[in-house]
Amino acid sequence: MMEGERIIEPLLYIDQPNFQKPKAYMQENYVGLTIDHVIEKEKNVEEPIRKDRNSSFKQLTVSEKIDYLVNVPNEVAQIRCEVVLEDKNIRGTVIEEDKEEITMKVLGRENKKIKKEDIKNILLLGF
Repeated sequence: MMEGERIIEPLLYIDQPNFQKPKAYMQENYVGLTIDHVIEKEKNVEEPIRKDRNSSFKQLTVSEKIDYLVNVPNEVAQIRCEVVLEDKNIRGTVIEEDKEEITMKVLGRENKKIKKEDIKNILLLGF
């Protein structure tokens, strides 16, 4: 140790300050369905069979792919895709569908109507 240098001892608090705990306003009661009611509800209601949400887009059928692209939530940007036809491919976004055809917004061109029966596959390109 050098000459003239002091060592400062650590400060110890013997008496801790008295803090009040904050009051938390939380839910105190909960009323839920009884098990009998849940079982009865499951027996009476037939829900449609849904595909696993984690399944790949590639594994869906063409009609399921169209449904997926048309029903994208408004919070999500439109998904660009490539519709594979027998003689050509069309790139754009699917904006609507009806019973027999879909309407695609093609970049820099007029909206294009495509018959569903002519579609061989749909590939995702991105946003």
